[in-house]
Amino acid sequence: FFFNDTATTEIYTEQIVGSVRCVQETGQMDLFETYQQDFQRNIGNVNKIVQSFQTLGEGEKGQKIQALKTYLTNADNELKQMEQEFALADGSSRGAMNQSIRKHRQEYNLSLIHI
Repeated sequence: FFFNDTATTEIYTEQIVGSVRCVQETGQMDLFETYQQDFQRNIGNVNKIVQSFQTLGEGEKGQKIQALKTYLTNADNELKQMEQEFALADGSSRGAMNQSIRKHRQEYNLSLIHI
């Protein structure tokens, strides 16, 4: 199928593919860290858009709003994945995972407030 729009390829890819990734699992923490990196990338993109939103033209704002929705959805999905990994984790890694999840949940909520 084709898109008749001018948004970036990254946005199209994330809308179509979502949070699909290729990882070689060597342990639970490795997968958890991958989810963290993806989360941080998505929240970073949200913050960039929010910071630049006032300088955008009207035509660009619609595209950026759609991109915001995509990045926020992806970030929320990454949080859910981290929570699933936490639920399956053994005792030794649960403390660090729980702290990271709390921190990321706060970042996510702050991003929602700034929008």
